[in-house]
Amino acid sequence: MYKKIKIFIILFLIFLLPCVKAAKIKENSYMIVNAKDNTVLIEKNANVRVYPASTTKILTCILALENLNLEETITVTEEMLSELPKGSSTMKLKANDSLTIDELLHGLMVPSGNDAAIVVAHLVSGSTEEFSKLMNEKMKEIGATNTNFINPHGFHDEEHYTTARDMAKLMSYAIKNEKFIEIISTKKFVINNKSIDRTYTNTNILLDTLEYDIIGKTGYTSEAGNVFISYSKNNDIELITILLDGDSNYYNY
Repeated sequence: MYKKIKIFIILFLIFLLPCVKAAKIKENSYMIVNAKDNTVLIEKNANVRVYPASTTKILTCILALENLNLEETITVTEEMLSELPKGSSTMKLKANDSLTIDELLHGLMVPSGNDAAIVVAHLVSGSTEEFSKLMNEKMKEIGATNTNFINPHGFHDEEHYTTARDMAKLMSYAIKNEKFIEIISTKKFVINNKSIDRTYTNTNILLDTLEYDIIGKTGYTSEAGNVFISYSKNNDIELITILLDGDSNYYNY
């Protein structure tokens, strides 16, 4: 079995490299884990504090799935959008837009909307501050004790950090949720209602370019560098891959 896993890791990396614009993957903190039993297969600087950028939204999505009704229709307010950091990736929400929680979560994970993350925080906890407390409580609950999140989207802040090991624990927890898998596997998503008519494309270009489905969450800030957290499956082999503290933005994200 280990030999098969090793071969799959090699194939994963071979297929991954041609799909990026950088000549090499230069993440300074990474981990590859057997998703079935959480055995660590490869790691480097897995306990070093790094910035997660938009991979933060994995936790935001999970907390929404655990606390909100996907069929409920909500209305976006000006107060929510006033918190959006300048330069954010968004799903282009506007005040008074109405959409379902299900649509909101696709806007969170497919185009990586920071606006969607803020709306989720308000819906779950009443404010981003209270939601951040819930985020940190959840991370501790799943055994990720070297993380401190202060916002729901991962826009850079010196006090918003994690480790590769903690994010591996988060992804291991997240992939147990079938709806989470469905959302991050979505290549394109359309919202067409009275207030929104938009098509969103997944920031994870590997959904379209690889022989193997590699589903996950991308992210980039100048401080975090290129980051990517993924789950891949080939027959009876399942891998969780954590790539953090990258040197270049090969997703143009």
